[in-house]
Amino acid sequence: MEPNLVGTLITKTSPENARYVLSALAQCEATIVAIVVSLSLVAVQLSASYFPRLVSVFKKTFSFWFTITLYVFSIIVSLTALKEIGYKNTEVLVGISYILDVICFFALIPYTLKIIDLMKPETVIYDAIKSIKKSKDPNKIKREILNIFTIIAGSLSRYDCETAVNGLRIIKNEVLNFLDGDAKFNIYWQINRISGLLVNCGDEEVIIESLLSIIEKITKTAIQKDLAWIGEIVWFLETFGKALINSNNERASVVLLCYLESIWKEYIKTGRKWCIEHTPVAIGEILKGAIKKRMETVEAQSRELLKKLKMTVKILI
Repeated sequence: MEPNLVGTLITKTSPENARYVLSALAQCEATIVAIVVSLSLVAVQLSASYFPRLVSVFKKTFSFWFTITLYVFSIIVSLTALKEIGYKNTEVLVGISYILDVICFFALIPYTLKIIDLMKPETVIYDAIKSIKKSKDPNKIKREILNIFTIIAGSLSRYDCETAVNGLRIIKNEVLNFLDGDAKFNIYWQINRISGLLVNCGDEEVIIESLLSIIEKITKTAIQKDLAWIGEIVWFLETFGKALINSNNERASVVLLCYLESIWKEYIKTGRKWCIEHTPVAIGEILKGAIKKRMETVEAQSRELLKKLKMTVKILI
């Protein structure tokens, strides 16, 4: 056996066979490029109806441009070798063409895996988060937050609670610490916008583990910085609590009451009279709903919490 197997095979290939193989490979690669680009664009277009930012993410994907460039380069080498066969000593050029063809075919595997990963909502969310961390433009940050919540809202409308959970957790763990008070208010406003979808999804994990913990984190920041909109959160939790009661979500309602108590304690530190006085009113409205729906656990906790809060209000007054 010859030590240089590739060189031996190339040398022993007749010009006619080499022309046939190179021509077939060039045509095959051109066909593959056309199919890959078409399918990729179709997949992105379909997914972009749910994730509008996906198009811009796809345009920045290195694997797409690398794969296309690799195929174009391989086709050029194959056509050049095909043209030179019979006129010059082209064994090296033909060998390079064969090797590039093999690399191109195997390059489709990581490219396909990358495109599949790109279709995941989390990929688009993380790209938006990177943009938020790098940007100092409030309007751009606002747009990126809107993009993230558009994905979450789309997921909830399709009852894809797992994506909604992941999106809200990413916001809580990756975004909140990088935002100032006004940007956090924008997140609160977006949560308020999708609250109806959150209630209708019926997934307690979405409501408890993600949304309410975000609200608590935002509220504490607003209270610490004495921001003007902290009172709106009491109104939101009251409305959201009544919606949970109407949807018979008892466990989430109990957790919401705990958050109300925690937030109320923070209100006392700031001395905001409206917030301190309106929190018991909000709990009273939740209590009325619990009585009507015969949710005994929520009713008992609401009564106990009301007694505690009213006693504290009397002492403060």
